[in-house]
This record gives sequence, structure tokens and C-alpha cells, in this order.
Amino acid sequence: MLIILLALHHQSELLSEQSGASYREKILELRKQQLQSHIELAMGAISHIYLTADQDDPVAQKQVAEILNTLEYGEDGYFFVYSDTGINIVHPRQPYRVGQDLWEWVDVSGNPLIQILITNAQQGGGFHEYLWEKPSTGLMAKKLAYSVMLDKWQWMVGTGIYIDDIDRDVVTLQEEINGHINQTFLVILVLTVAGVVVVFFSGLFLQASERKLADVKLKALTNRIVDSQEIERQRVSRELHDGIIQMLVSTKYVVENAIFKLKKGEGADKELSQCEQYLDATINDVRRISRDLHPNLLEDHGLSAALAALIEDYKSRLGLDISFTPLAIKKLLPSDARTTLYRIAQEALTNIERHANATKVTVKLQVNDAWFKLSITDNGCGFDTQKLSRNKSPYVGIGLRNMAERISYFDGKLDIYSAKTGTKVVAKLPKKLMNYGNSEKR
Repeated sequence: MLIILLALHHQSELLSEQSGASYREKILELRKQQLQSHIELAMGAISHIYLTADQDDPVAQKQVAEILNTLEYGEDGYFFVYSDTGINIVHPRQPYRVGQDLWEWVDVSGNPLIQILITNAQQGGGFHEYLWEKPSTGLMAKKLAYSVMLDKWQWMVGTGIYIDDIDRDVVTLQEEINGHINQTFLVILVLTVAGVVVVFFSGLFLQASERKLADVKLKALTNRIVDSQEIERQRVSRELHDGIIQMLVSTKYVVENAIFKLKKGEGADKELSQCEQYLDATINDVRRISRDLHPNLLEDHGLSAALAALIEDYKSRLGLDISFTPLAIKKLLPSDARTTLYRIAQEALTNIERHANATKVTVKLQVNDAWFKLSITDNGCGFDTQKLSRNKSPYVGIGLRNMAERISYFDGKLDIYSAKTGTKVVAKLPKKLMNYGNSEKR
């Protein structure tokens, strides 16, 4: 806005100067026409004498001089006459100059004024601007003169009007223009300041609103994290209670029964065999829980191996037809990125187990020019993604939100396509995350 104001100020100054110059030029043109009209009237007043007079007729010359000496217009308008040698013949306002030889006389600017006026007259008439004493004020002022030649007598007849009023009018006009310009600048300045204030306080308001919204989102995210932790703890606690603890209690009863039989001298082969089965089942449950918390395969053998083990577990438990297309490279991604994709696959398979009623699932790992992609596709019943996104409850769609937040940490993308014929989840990580230098062939 400051640059605009400076540019407007510069352009306004130019406009003011141009307007003043144009106004002065037009007024001068009108004044020149007036001078020519005055000369024509003067020539008309003396024509009946001049046209019938001889080349050297003192009586006629005296009569013409007297007529021109009496012609006046306005307060400062009069006619002057000089011979072609510079002798003053008529000067009503300064009669003391009559008879003086002013050929060599120069004005305040150092110009031979009479010679210039005579030269203009000899060339058929011309205008000249100079400084001369103004009769009404007695002060030097700008004067515009027009002179013509009486060829028969070699007289230069001229008249002039003072144009200092034009300059005053030009100054007045420019002051008025500058006053309007200053008012306009003041309005623009007020509007600019008001606009800056509005933008400033709008920015503060938006910042406060965004901060408040961010705090709400952070609080909701914290609640979801706490809820997720509690859900995970409940799941682990339930599996320990329903699985491992019951197996250990059963094992304890079997061991006690075996000890009782052994004390009686009886055989305990059946009990020991049953105890071995319970311990094997307990070990498998511990391994499964450990794998769900953080699979060691992910660190030791890479994402493909960890996903293959996860898929086999779901296939064995659910009886689903799950096909898997791995990549023949392990540790292609950083550890935290591999964990993110593993958790997304785990969450997607859990959702399929709980909600999809699917019979066939396809899992693929792919790499193209821009992305590392994990896609999970099922032929289940699908769901309304738009309705889910519109639901503001932090407890609705928590699994999908967790997936999206995990992938966004790496500047990745999570695309979910769902219809009545099935659902496809595509998690994409930028290819720049790949570390080919640390990758190992399987």
C-alpha cells in the first residue's frame, strides 16, 4: 500500500503539472486571439486615414497617432507605435518615451525588446512575452504583446495584455487539484490503516481460533491414544486371563494330580502328557501375544516376513482365503516405517475380521517411481466412508484415524475405497524413505 501511495502521489504531481500547463496554454491561446482582435479593431479605426494617405504625409501620421493614443481597453490595455528605427511614436501610459530612440534598449532579461517587436511585425505579425511595468500596479509583470507593420510608413503598431493573472489562476488551479489529491490520499490512508487493523485483528482471531481448534484436536487425539492404550491393555489382560492363566491353572491341577499318583506309586504318564500339551499351548499364546505387541520378525527378517506370519495367523484362526504378494527385499524401509505399515495391515485385517464378513482378502506390497505401497483388498460388505468422516465423535472410526495419523507422520497417504462389493485400503509412503544401501536379499 505504501508503494501504491507513493506511485499515486508521483502520478498526481505529474497530473497537476500537466493540468496547469494545459490550462495556461489554452488561456494564452485565447489571449492571443484577443490581441489579434484588438489590432484588427485598431486597424479599422485608422483605415479611413491610412489607406488614403501618402507615403510621407505628416498630417495623416499625426491623426493616426492621436487616434491610437486614445484607444484603450480595460485598465491596462493600450496601443504603442515605433518606427522601424526604434523611435517611439505613441505610448499613452508612458508619454515621456515619445520621441526617444529605444532601438538598443534591453529589457530586464537582457533582450533587445523593440528590435524583437519590430522583427515580428516585419514578418507579418507575431507574439512576444516579456516583463513590463503594469500601469495599474506600477510593478513589473509578464506581458504578452502582438505587433504588426504599417508598411507604407514603416511603423510598428502593437498592443499587449498582462498575463500575470494567468499564472495566478494556474497556481490556484494546481492548489485546488492538490487539495483534492490530498483529500484522496487521506481517505486512502485511512482505508489502508483500517484495512491493516482489520487484517491484524482477523489474523489474531484466526490464530486464536486455529490454536483453540488445535487444542481441541490435540485433546481428542490424546483421549484416543489413552483409549487405544486402555483397549490394548484390556485385550492383553483378557488374553492373559482367558488363555494363559487358565492354561497355567489347568497345568497346575494336572501337575498336582501327577504328584499325587506318583506318591501312591502309580504311573502319571497321562497327566505328564496332558501337562506338556498345556505348556505347548501356553507357549504359543505367549508368542502370539508377543508378536501382536511387537513382532520380532519385523526387526529380524523385514516387513514381508512379518506380514506373512500375521496373515498365516489370521488364515488359521478365521479360515479366510488370504493371498499375499511380498517383496523379495527385507529392511527396505526404516524400522519405524516398517512398524507403521505392519500396524496398518494389522488394523485392516482386524476390521475385516470384525465388520467385513469377507471370504477373500488380497494383500500386496509394491514399489513404483514415487511410492512404497501396501494395499489390502477384501470382498466384504463395505461401509460409507463419507458418513464416517462426517462423524465428529472421537470414538467412531478410531482404527482408521490411527492408520491415517500413523501414515501422515511420514508424509504418506492413506486412500480408502469402499463399496457394497468390498473395501480397498492403500497405504503409501514416499520412495525417498527407502534405504537401498541397507537392504538385504533374502
